[in-house]
Parts: sequence; C-alpha cells; structure tokens
Amino acid sequence: MGEIPAEIIERAAVNEFNRIIGQDHRLSSGVNVMDKGPVLDGHVYVYSNGQTRKNDDLRFALDVQVKGYTQEFGRKGPRYSFKRSWIEYYSRNDGALFFVVEMNNDATEVKNIYYRSFTPVEAKIALKGFREKAQSKTLKLQRLSKNGLFSLMNTFYEDGSVMNRSTPIVALDEIKELKDVSVSFAHGVSPMMAASDEIRVMGIQDGLRVFVDLSDALDFSLITSKATKVSFPNGVVLEGVWNVSKSEVTLNIGDSVELLFIIQGDGGTLTINWDFPQ
Repeated sequence: MGEIPAEIIERAAVNEFNRIIGQDHRLSSGVNVMDKGPVLDGHVYVYSNGQTRKNDDLRFALDVQVKGYTQEFGRKGPRYSFKRSWIEYYSRNDGALFFVVEMNNDATEVKNIYYRSFTPVEAKIALKGFREKAQSKTLKLQRLSKNGLFSLMNTFYEDGSVMNRSTPIVALDEIKELKDVSVSFAHGVSPMMAASDEIRVMGIQDGLRVFVDLSDALDFSLITSKATKVSFPNGVVLEGVWNVSKSEVTLNIGDSVELLFIIQGDGGTLTINWDFPQ
C-alpha cells in the first residue's frame, strides 16, 4: 500500500477525537474535519450539566488542535514535532490543548491518544527551547488516560486562569524573595518523573503572582535548617523537625504530619518562604 494521504489521516484523527468527546455528555465538540483552521481545529465546549446542556450550563470553551500520527515513536517515547508558528500563536492568545491520535500505518486502527498542554505561559517556555532559526521542535507528549478528557479540560482551564499571557515569567536567578509558593505538575505527570518544563512553580514577588521558569535548571537540592516552626493559616504554630539524607528530606510537623521531598544531584538552591497570615 502506498503512502496514506494526509487528508485521510487527519479525518481519521478528528473522527476518533469526536468519538471520545461523544462518550461524555458534559463535553461537546466543535471540531469539524471539513472546517479546520490554519492553527486551531476548533473548540470543545464544557458543560456543568451533561443532561440538558443548556446555554446556562456552559462553563467554558477551549481551543484545540488535533493531529493524526501513523509512524512509530522512537526510543524516547511519544513525541511530536511542533511548528514555531503554532506555539507563537498559543503564547499570544489563550493557549490550546494539542492532541495527537496515534494510528497504525494505514490509519484504520487507533492505538492511543496523546496530548500536550499549551497555556500561554507553557507556550512561552516552550519557545525558549527553540534554536534561533529553527521552525519546529520535537516535544514530549502525555498519554490521555481512559475517561480522563473531562479532567484534562478542567485542569487546562484552571491552569490557564493563572498561567495566562499576562503572567510574568521570572528565571531562578531573578528571584529575590518568593512568597505564597505553589508547586504543581502538568496534568498526568508523575512527580517522580517530571521534567523541568512539567513542574509549575508560582509565587508572589514584588506584589505580583509570577511563574518561575525552570527550563535552565538541571537539578535541585533542598537546603534547610534541622528545626523550625511551622505556622498554619488558622494561627496554629507547631514544631517541625527536618531529617536530611542523601536522596530525600522529610519534615515532621507535630505528631501526625510528614512531608517528603525527593532530591537529586547537586544543583542550585531554591528557597521557599511560606508567609501565612496570622
């Protein structure tokens, strides 16, 4: 059999994507294979009530792009070549969820569906990884879990509200003092396997909520004192004891709370200052 036309591959990918959307009545697809745009392929509408799907039940709509893939992934696992122009568009606007439908070589059988999240902040970080004149770059994909699409849509929407095109991005060496720190991971990523571009560190610096760019960081090490006081938002203050080993750090708070940190390598220092109001 000769090479399958791109049009057939794209049609098969969109049909599979719409099939998955149709399994959850809280979701409605606005992706049409005959009406694909130059960057975005359409929208997915997310409802709070999957039974009625009235206009009053519409929570939000997300931009999506859907591609078909009929080749074998390499040793590094699921990856896809993204055009610079796509990611530049995501960074300037509201971002997008990018889906890759993996199929056999004649596009008749679906193997898996993968995705990559591009909030505007994530798009800007991805662009930093492009070589100066490169027009494309291969990036890692995450596998979409069974029945995980609704959760992914909600996570992307929530992430986009704080990782939008107006969110300041600061490098590690630009941090003076970071307060009210939050650390999260890209949807579907195991904390133990997360790469630097899959870790989201945000905090308050100079009165603004900022996103910390970890793309230039190779490793982290946690440097702490061995005893500290931990203040909670409700005013309770408990003694905390640090136990440090070569590969992990635990913080025992009071008699019942234990926080475990896994550390690797001999990298720089990231200091986190918790500033709970009393």
